[in-house]
Amino acid sequence: MIPTLRRSVLAATLVLSHGIISGPDTLLTTADKSRFLKVLKAKSTKTDISGSFYALSALTLLGEKPKKPCQSLLKLKSDDSIQDLYFLVELGCLRKLSTSMMSTLESGLSSGAIADAFMAAEVLTKMGSKVDKEAIEGVLSSLAQKDGSYKATAGASRSDAVSTAFAAKLGKLIGVGKSSSSALIKLGKKVGGKLYFSSTGRNRIETTSLVLGSLLSSSDISADDIASIAVFLMSSKHVEEVKDISHIMTALTLLSDNTVHIPLVLTVKDGATKVSNVVGAPVKGSKVTVESAENSNGDKVDISLSGSKLPSNLKPGLYEIKFKVSTKYATPKPPSSVRSPSPSVTPPEGAYAEQLATRSVSVTADVLPKKVAVIAARGSKLTGKEVKHTATFPNSFPGEIETDENEYVLHVKVALTGNDKVEQLFMQLSHESGKTVSFPLEPTGKNFGKKL
Repeated sequence: MIPTLRRSVLAATLVLSHGIISGPDTLLTTADKSRFLKVLKAKSTKTDISGSFYALSALTLLGEKPKKPCQSLLKLKSDDSIQDLYFLVELGCLRKLSTSMMSTLESGLSSGAIADAFMAAEVLTKMGSKVDKEAIEGVLSSLAQKDGSYKATAGASRSDAVSTAFAAKLGKLIGVGKSSSSALIKLGKKVGGKLYFSSTGRNRIETTSLVLGSLLSSSDISADDIASIAVFLMSSKHVEEVKDISHIMTALTLLSDNTVHIPLVLTVKDGATKVSNVVGAPVKGSKVTVESAENSNGDKVDISLSGSKLPSNLKPGLYEIKFKVSTKYATPKPPSSVRSPSPSVTPPEGAYAEQLATRSVSVTADVLPKKVAVIAARGSKLTGKEVKHTATFPNSFPGEIETDENEYVLHVKVALTGNDKVEQLFMQLSHESGKTVSFPLEPTGKNFGKKL
């Protein structure tokens, strides 16, 4: 039986950014979120502070509200390490610093390890305790490199992205130095429109997530770089480890709410366009227009949106459409200097740059099969004496089609009904064994046919 063909615009999704031609083909869907929740609930054993921190953080960002998280966390065994104290403070579960905790944190500031210094400074600051500024300046000075990057420790062979990001946060915390993205960007790798970062002992997802916060706080990060990070993260969303899910959710949340650039996701479904951020929330005040369009032959096509919808009379075929997406909060600054929204209008969600992207959109025909004729013949030419077997849609053939061994050529003719022009039609034959084979039918006037 020939499948029904309906006029429809196939779904197309992309993350857009200034100067970016294409991006990820998806956002964080409802199915993705459900998958994350399933993994978190199945693998969250909550046997240590670290594992519980990542699970609880991800659950919270996914809209879940764990019952009495601090009560269960504080029952877990902790060695009061700098990392455990940092996790407890980040979750709001540490109410008081003991003498031994203070000693651990103060030692961390001058330990010579930039990660320990950062976490210790964060805990002391959030708990309202004094931070030894000179100790932090000493750590930063000893680990700083000529190019503006930082090593993790004095014994490290080279600088890395996470240490450089922590150094930027430490500098901001104590009010020293200017936060520039140039040193961090140099430590990243851009391949196929994806920008990601690596550090020893951490995978790309964790490293990129940790770096992103510092980049968004820097003075010269571009919208293009932020969009490229979005491309990488969206291509990495099929993770199954609790820690990776937590870092993905943390990074996507930052991309959805910042003052540098919020990558937009344009979805085309059933002929209608929709603009969202990477976590799927609709973006208010957005506007989509068509800059240009071509059909599969490379001919220019005049396409205009009616509101958010593509024209209903668009001819069947494949189109390359360049969309322009903007919001009433879009900044007029060029891509390299997009850092904040226009001062005259403060957007409620963050900063948006005007964006361009090209996408393939397929429109199928609004036609139905009318009649199918099958003729078994002794050659490629019909004599008119052969028996014709016909079926009118949606009915099947009234009985079995019998042929003798001399009738080895099968002539198939298909008549369609509808107003649209169909350029290509396929026929699928199924064997009782379950095997199938498809053939392209050839146009014969208003109908289609095939000799087998």
